[in-house]
Formats: sequence, C-alpha cells, structure tokens
Amino acid sequence: MLFGCSSQSPNFNEYSSDVQSNKCHLKSIEVALPKGFVGCGNTTKFCDSQQYPGICILIGEDCDAEDDIAKNLELFRGTDFYRNRIRFEYSVDNEENSEYVAGVLKNDRLNTDLYFSGYFMMEPSAYIFCLCDNEDDKAVVEEIANEIYDSKSICE
Repeated sequence: MLFGCSSQSPNFNEYSSDVQSNKCHLKSIEVALPKGFVGCGNTTKFCDSQQYPGICILIGEDCDAEDDIAKNLELFRGTDFYRNRIRFEYSVDNEENSEYVAGVLKNDRLNTDLYFSGYFMMEPSAYIFCLCDNEDDKAVVEEIANEIYDSKSICE
C-alpha cells in the first residue's frame, strides 16, 4: 500500500531548521505547509512527509483538479496509480459549500480506497487536496486541508 498510518496532526507553527521553506508557492497562490512536509513538482506540488507517511498533499492551479490530481498521483506514485483507474466519490462536494470537497478516491489499480479532504477554488483557479489511506486519519486530513486553505495568500 502507498501510505502508512498516522495518528497526530502535523504542526503548522513550528518548523525545524532542516526545512528550507514552510511555504508552497505557485503562480497564483502561496500556502503554508505542515512541519516536515516537503514538496516536489513544477506546476503541481506533491508534498509528503517521512514523519506522516500516511498522508500526502497535492496543490495545483489553472487546471481541471480531478485530472491534475490523477495525473500527478500517476507521476509521483506510478507503480500504485494509473490516472485512468482513479475515481472520485464525493461525500461533500462543491454544491454544498462553494469550494470544500471530501470523499473517497477509488484506486481501481490496487482496489484500494483513499480518503480525501480539500478545496477546489474558483478564484484563483487552484486546488488543495489532502489524502490518506487510513479511515481513522480522515479528521487529520480534514484539519490539514483547512489549515492550508486558511493560510493561503493570493499572488498578483
């Protein structure tokens, strides 16, 4: 399986000296990342942590969020994901709250479920998407997504 489990929420306020930046900066937005999370990627940032192996974060902009998430899961975790074998099932979607989404990502490649919380923003066009493989971590993932969303700055 791609992820392990984690039982504590990452800290957003304390950053160790070995972390070069606690920010994720894209063209239109900048957000704070939890302590220990490191991002890679150019147009979309894929962030994970050795400290919290059961959680990953994707942050992207100017794209169809579902397509970009699937493409980047395949890119960064290609042995576990094929973009055409990923399905999103929403328990909370944009209809109920203009930007917040939550639900289950069905990985038909391995017949596994991942739990997600995040935001599909309209202005600017961007997304923040956090997921885990352990249902017990759903509240932590929701907290991370909310904290990242609350930290966002719009870049001109």
